[in-house]
Amino acid sequence: MNWEHLDNPVWYALWDVQDQQAALFPHLQAYLPEYADFAASLYPNKIANSLEIYSQLSPHFYFVGDKPSLPKSLSIKKELPCDQMVWKGAQPFDNIDPVVTLLNDSNRKEIVELISLVQPGYIKEQTPDLGNYYGIFDQGKLVSVGGQRMQTNNFIEVSGCVTHPDYQKRGLQRKIIQAVVNDILLKDKIPFLHVLSANTGAIELYRQSGFEFRRQISFWEIQ
Repeated sequence: MNWEHLDNPVWYALWDVQDQQAALFPHLQAYLPEYADFAASLYPNKIANSLEIYSQLSPHFYFVGDKPSLPKSLSIKKELPCDQMVWKGAQPFDNIDPVVTLLNDSNRKEIVELISLVQPGYIKEQTPDLGNYYGIFDQGKLVSVGGQRMQTNNFIEVSGCVTHPDYQKRGLQRKIIQAVVNDILLKDKIPFLHVLSANTGAIELYRQSGFEFRRQISFWEIQ
């Protein structure tokens, strides 16, 4: 098990499984901007020129990992410290609530709109192509969603887990998380996730759902 790959999850996702979604530069790998605005490197002090080139594809992006060297044309808007959590619970859950639905391409617009409403700026038009998404509907309206984003040979990231503000505190996210986790476990991979370190409510929900803290990792917002 390559646990060290989680120390640089963007790099190894684009190296292992999602190479077709990668933009490659000297010492730098990044998602094509229609999928995600994430970049990473094994050599963060050697990528200033590559970051400048990538910024022409994605003027606003996140570098994930140690603070990188930047060209004069770019600056760090802010650092977003995140807790990286890894699944340690029972495998798999015994029962998934039948209210949870596996979504498909016909739901793409709804997925993007709901996640953009709750977490603006963290999903792109083709992000749902990176993994399976699950949802809960109320009278035909998607009100809770969660899915998968980064994927390596051993790990799949739980991502985009949000509930519409009018439907929160009803236990919907717990049901979504269980469905996404089971999907990953049935692929014989280990679920992991990233959550803002300041978001104590979400961290507690993930902990109760079976995740444990592994390490802190920074998302550097660059433009």
